[in-house]
Amino acid sequence: MVESVIGHPFKVGINPAQVRANEVKILVGCDERLVATVGEVLEIPLHETLRWMFEATGYAQLPISSPVHS
Repeated sequence: MVESVIGHPFKVGINPAQVRANEVKILVGCDERLVATVGEVLEIPLHETLRWMFEATGYAQLPISSPVHS
């Protein structure tokens, strides 16, 4: 998905020396309490969030559009 946003290959690496022994491998949850507190929120697709993040850092060679989170 990142490659489709930035337009070229992207590789993620992990340095085992920097991984904590008790690192959470899978994190799941429910948003019921959050929604009860703040109300319904706009769901932004991960693809759009990645695009916004890469545009904000100048990493992606994409036309800059207004952030989707504004």
